[in-house]
Amino acid sequence: LSWAYAGISPTETTEEPKIARFNDDIARFQEFREKMVAQAAEERELLPTMQADVDAAQAKYDGAINRVSELQAELDKKLEMLKTLEALGYEEFVETTKQQIRQLRIEIVGAKAYVDHCETELDEFRLRLRSQEGRVNDCERSAEKYKAHSDQFIAWRDTLLDNLKKAQTAYDDACKAYEEAKAAADKAASPEITKPTETT
Repeated sequence: LSWAYAGISPTETTEEPKIARFNDDIARFQEFREKMVAQAAEERELLPTMQADVDAAQAKYDGAINRVSELQAELDKKLEMLKTLEALGYEEFVETTKQQIRQLRIEIVGAKAYVDHCETELDEFRLRLRSQEGRVNDCERSAEKYKAHSDQFIAWRDTLLDNLKKAQTAYDDACKAYEEAKAAADKAASPEITKPTETT
């Protein structure tokens, strides 16, 4: 009612600068969110290629492991063959088989070294992929955070606008009541006009 008697609308209070600040904050957070969403999309574009690198390195590693297994199986056969040849006394074949066994052992050493190389390469590609996925997740979390901030400021602004709307309605009602009361008071205070008495 004090607003009504003073002739001041509640919308002329300090609430309007608050709304302006809320709108500025909302716009800023929404801009930050859009940037994070765009960056997340950009970072995500690299994932398929990096996953393909991991898959290729995994296949390479698996192939190296299989090669070691194959060589080891062949070596085991040669060792069994050597026992048989020695038992039969075939010296010429024994020496040839021993040479083959020495060669297989050398190849196995090299194959195992290649396995280690492939494993190191696979670990590097996996690490790069996880790091890239982490960047994508960080961008997405930041986007969600900025959206939450934006939603919070929107809620505060809307609550303030709703309160101002209610205050404006109350102000309008108070003004109307004031005018009606003033009109009634003015009418009560004014002297009645009476008709002059007739004379004879």
